[in-house]
Amino acid sequence: MRDKAGAAFQRYQAMFDLLSGVPEAVEEQAERDRAQYGSAYIWLDHDGQKSFHYLMAVRFMVEVCGIPLREAWAAACEDLEGAVQENLPDAKAMALQLFQSQGNVLQARELARFLGDVYRDGYWRDVIDELESAALVPENSGIENWQ
Repeated sequence: MRDKAGAAFQRYQAMFDLLSGVPEAVEEQAERDRAQYGSAYIWLDHDGQKSFHYLMAVRFMVEVCGIPLREAWAAACEDLEGAVQENLPDAKAMALQLFQSQGNVLQARELARFLGDVYRDGYWRDVIDELESAALVPENSGIENWQ
C-alpha cells in the first residue's frame, strides 16, 4: 500500500468483497463497514443489485476514512487508469443515460466529471455540456400559471 488514500480505496473495495487474499483484519473491517456504512455507501442499481460506484467510493474515503476530497478523487481516478472506452454513444445519449442511471442530474454530472478526469478527453466535457444545457425531462415549469 503506497498511501492512506489508496488504503481507503481498498477498504471500500473490501466492503464489496472485491479483494481476495486479504489479511483477516481487513476482512473483519469490511464486515464492520458493511454493517455500519453499507446502506449509505453501497450503490444499488435499478434492479436493487449492489453496484460498485466510484463517487460512492470517493464519499466513503472522505466521510468515513478522513481522506481529503482531492486525494480521494485522485485515488479513485488512478484505479481506472488504462481502462479503455469503447462503443460510447454520442454525448447527448450518454448524458440521458447517466441522468437515468444516477437518479439525479447532479450525481450524473459529477460522474461525468470524474470520468473526464480519468480519460482526459473532450467526450466527457461534451457529456457535461449536455447535462448542463439539455432538458432531461419534458418542460413543466408552470409558466402558464403566471401569465
